[in-house]
Amino acid sequence: MGQTALYGSLASNSIGRITTSGVVTNYTGSGISSPEGITSGPDGALWFTNDGNGSIGRITTGGVVTNYTGTGILGRTSINVGPDGALWFTNLANDSIGRITTSGVVTNYTDPTINAPFDITTGPDNNLWFTNMDGNSIGRPIVGQAPPTISSFTSTSGPVGTVVTIKGSNLEGATKVSFNGVSATITSDAATKIKTKVPTGATTGKIKIKTPGGSAKTATAFTVT
Repeated sequence: MGQTALYGSLASNSIGRITTSGVVTNYTGSGISSPEGITSGPDGALWFTNDGNGSIGRITTGGVVTNYTGTGILGRTSINVGPDGALWFTNLANDSIGRITTSGVVTNYTDPTINAPFDITTGPDNNLWFTNMDGNSIGRPIVGQAPPTISSFTSTSGPVGTVVTIKGSNLEGATKVSFNGVSATITSDAATKIKTKVPTGATTGKIKIKTPGGSAKTATAFTVT
């Protein structure tokens, strides 16, 4: 089977696929609006930026499109996979760098040195490097955050589906939460608080979180009832 490449078509509101033998397929839909940047994601799908509707898009190799919107996604152009397994993108319109996990959790980073960012890529030092259109400069790397800490969590027990709030510091950008080794869905993510739900298959044990800065475990176990 030949190799293929996918690309965004700004004018025709479509995502194109071309094989190495030159066979072209086009994908259109409401979730594709003036696409610009595109990259292969760690989840086996393609991720792209939509300049037309202010969103981040995800398209499977079968053509199924998902759209992600939010306050941290604005005037985006370039997108690339970071060393942490998340997708990093540039927000040209509000001078920020965005990060979106494969589950759709968005984090925004601002700094006085981020000035109309356009392209972004992972450097050999495992930091994100980007170009600044205004100021004619290369942006300083987005460096790793401090290690996370967990101070408390509630509820402390419950069945599958129970909402659990984890409090601490440096929790933003969490890439994984697990209950005694079983991965859970992150429903909200901030610097001092993460919300998640007890996943199917979880057993009594400690909760572990992982962020770009490291990982942390709860001091005591969550009891699955």
